[in-house]
Amino acid sequence: MKLFFKLSLITIFLTTFLKADKVNSFYIGTSNAKIFNETYTELGLGFGTSGYFDSIIFGLYYNLNYGNIRVENKSKEVSTFSTDLKLGYAFLNRNFSIYALGAAALQSIGNIDGAGFGYGGGAEYKIAKNFALNFEYKKYDMVSNKEDYDYEKSNLYLKIIF
Repeated sequence: MKLFFKLSLITIFLTTFLKADKVNSFYIGTSNAKIFNETYTELGLGFGTSGYFDSIIFGLYYNLNYGNIRVENKSKEVSTFSTDLKLGYAFLNRNFSIYALGAAALQSIGNIDGAGFGYGGGAEYKIAKNFALNFEYKKYDMVSNKEDYDYEKSNLYLKIIF
């Protein structure tokens, strides 16, 4: 009986998502990030898809970011791959939205490899039919092969919607 109930819930969710208005997007931008109490700039790009259920938004996004940080007076490359789950609400005929994020990241800082989960929030404003400005803040708790650390970032992206 429990299996039937779980399968029913999954079926209802999937059929509801299939009926949603889907929007795909590609975005590029910059981030102000902080690791080991050092701030640095990252360049990022990503791809995502969102489903709109009237004004409720559910989305899945993939991001790549790259930057350089000075740690112990040495410059180290920082590469990050992250995935975000987005849940939010759209206003003004879907021209403005706010949302919460759940995130997971894999990161390389020189010879340090880290992974972690995070949370955040954001806002998006459509500046034209197929373009939007996107601002996000995220904070991750990272576990690495050297030491655990926090990873914070503020993103500003130009999003191309198709």
